[in-house]
Amino acid sequence: MTPNTSYVYRVKARDGALNATSPSADATATTWANVPAAPTLANPTTSTMTVDVNPNGNPAVTVFAIQCTGANPNDAAWAGQYVNATGMPSASAVWQTDAVWGAITVTGLQPDTTYTFAVKARNQEGVETAFGPGASLATLAAQTGACCYPAAPCAITTALACTGGGGAYQGNGTTCTP
Repeated sequence: MTPNTSYVYRVKARDGALNATSPSADATATTWANVPAAPTLANPTTSTMTVDVNPNGNPAVTVFAIQCTGANPNDAAWAGQYVNATGMPSASAVWQTDAVWGAITVTGLQPDTTYTFAVKARNQEGVETAFGPGASLATLAAQTGACCYPAAPCAITTALACTGGGGAYQGNGTTCTP
């Protein structure tokens, strides 16, 4: 049988003399969804990566929820959280089809951190599968360089910290000179 598919059936009974009853009224049952394969993780930056659901033979009507099952070092904002429709963390599962998820960009990640994501499926009757295998990918390490401040000495920092503090970032890998 096909996963996550509704089937209609009727039942008849027959006795030892082969006398049969009339068929019952139609009844419907839906098969369970397949446990999804590991998601595909790609395109890491210092704070983002893409997550793409792998449906594992489930039909297009199947909905999926994506969870960050761990982060190393720990990221309390993401570990144990689900991905919401905009790529941010959510305490509760967000269910969407593979077509709607697409390759979603997950945001708000920490630099130089390995994240693991796993996916579960739900059939048309709301029956959930277990999580499939997880996939892991590290975000890029934050780049540092020289930052010149108007009223302070030069410092080695990240571009974000520099511009956030009113400085002029001199580029990745640059150093301060007297």
